[in-house]
Amino acid sequence: MADYGTGNGTVEERFRGRTVKESGDRVSDPVPVPEEARVPATGGPTAIVERNLGVTLNLGSYRSLRADWKVTLPCKLSKEAIEKTAKFADDWCAARINQDVADWTGDTAIKYLPEDPDAAKKKR
Repeated sequence: MADYGTGNGTVEERFRGRTVKESGDRVSDPVPVPEEARVPATGGPTAIVERNLGVTLNLGSYRSLRADWKVTLPCKLSKEAIEKTAKFADDWCAARINQDVADWTGDTAIKYLPEDPDAAKKKR
């Protein structure tokens, strides 16, 4: 079984609902599966974890920015492995979205998605 998954993302800027500029579909380098969740070389039951995250930002003057990332990762078929892989996938997508928004807008100070969604929930 593979120790890596795949990720892809897009960014597009819209004006009055129409796309005026876009990144196109981008494919990431192979995404490593967390060590503890990897399926052993000897095989065994396998699960596939797929996560999609996105954010739409109002840029003002009828403009908006949409950034999306998706990742698909294989892992062991156990509750712990699936939860660990899902958290890793959420964090991985959030980091890429934050970087895309920073690159597109030039604003590196703001994080639009928490890179640890569980920590953000605990603060509420």
